[in-house]
Amino acid sequence: MLSLVGGPTVADLRAGYLMNLVNGEQFSAVRGQGALHNRHALTRLPRTKSDRFEVIALESSPRSLHAAEPLIRRSGKLRILGSMAISIAHAATGGFDLFCSPMKARVFDMTASLLVLEESGGVASDLEGRPLGGLEVGFEVRTTLLAAADPAAHALALEILASG
Repeated sequence: MLSLVGGPTVADLRAGYLMNLVNGEQFSAVRGQGALHNRHALTRLPRTKSDRFEVIALESSPRSLHAAEPLIRRSGKLRILGSMAISIAHAATGGFDLFCSPMKARVFDMTASLLVLEESGGVASDLEGRPLGGLEVGFEVRTTLLAAADPAAHALALEILASG
């Protein structure tokens, strides 16, 4: 993962690049110019169900997993890839309906994929729905994360989390 940041916050992201070292898959984005997947315009898969999730991805510690339990109950499948950056990028493609990190993860580790998600029309926030743009990009700053290619899926996830 590589990111170019023009200032101290997530909102200052200018460009991002990710490569899956296992298979060579690539994601990139430049602010205002869209996102690419394997050097082609990133097009997301349409979401088919409106009241639940077919597939969600997680990055969690055992202690914080309970915070995502309401989302897990409303999903058909669960994936844990082991790379938060790649998981967020796959959420941007619609391959996952939702990516959730109920544990606080380093903002630095998600920068490139957050820009890919944003440039493809997706939405990201913390688990309470707060935007991430004002967070400082650094090794010490951590946040929970909820990311989806489809804004309606993101809104549904926030609603589910709020109602428990």
